[in-house]
Amino acid sequence: MSNITKDQIEMHKNDLHIYTDASKSLAGQTAAAFFVPELNVQSAVRLSDNLSIFSAELIAIKLSLAWALDFSKHNSLVKNIAIFNDSRVVVLEQTLLFVIKCCMG
Repeated sequence: MSNITKDQIEMHKNDLHIYTDASKSLAGQTAAAFFVPELNVQSAVRLSDNLSIFSAELIAIKLSLAWALDFSKHNSLVKNIAIFNDSRVVVLEQTLLFVIKCCMG
């Protein structure tokens, strides 16, 4: 684990951690998943064949966000949520799109 990752985890040590990941086999099969260690919640879904790993990573993040919203509606969540993903490209692109849509009109 890189020092950056360790630093990020430490910086969010009081938050509810959600870890997301996706995979693609050599045969083109894709899946997306997330894990919430504190609550022992995990979810994985098989996706369409030949979906890009980029898309699968985005779906994993979307699934984790949907779970977090549903969980917070039915429970009194008093923590912030930190989502950790190993795909820097996905996170950077989505952050840039958010900034463009929200801040630059």
